[in-house]
Amino acid sequence: MSELVAAAAPDELLIPPSGKVRLHGIDFDEDCLSELVARHFRRQQWQAKPMFSNAYGIYMRENPSAHRRKFKTVTQQAYALFVAQFGDIPFDELRHVHITEFRNSQLARELHANSVRRHINMLNAMVNMAFKHLDIDRLSPFRRLYIRGEGDLSRTTAPITVEQLRKVKAHLLSHPIP
Repeated sequence: MSELVAAAAPDELLIPPSGKVRLHGIDFDEDCLSELVARHFRRQQWQAKPMFSNAYGIYMRENPSAHRRKFKTVTQQAYALFVAQFGDIPFDELRHVHITEFRNSQLARELHANSVRRHINMLNAMVNMAFKHLDIDRLSPFRRLYIRGEGDLSRTTAPITVEQLRKVKAHLLSHPIP
């Protein structure tokens, strides 16, 4: 108790009138505060927790590229792989460890690091958009993830010779653009 008294500001040491609660130097009506707290917990009890599947639904509904076949395929694949590994988990349980385990499992399947990055970027965008639309004030736990081997070239490209450039130039000049 003495630590609380020592840590309190001088104006917080004054005892508030009966039926009042002092918080940061301001007196509040005790009944009003208890009603606000009770209402908050009742609302929390009846509200469904936002789930990872909500992020997928929001992303597919709100993203301007959602009509494209390739976009749908990649998004659905990334979502399905994540849910197959972790299930449909609530947002408040999403942690950085989930995405690191996901990365490790995808690399263990011998997916190229760039493909794993594409899936992780898709999942991160899903979570960020859902946080925005659901007014969840939180940073994505999927951000800033290192992937070993990312950016490495799996095949080399032969250098373009001057002769090849001349052939391309001649072809382009012989076929005028309408």
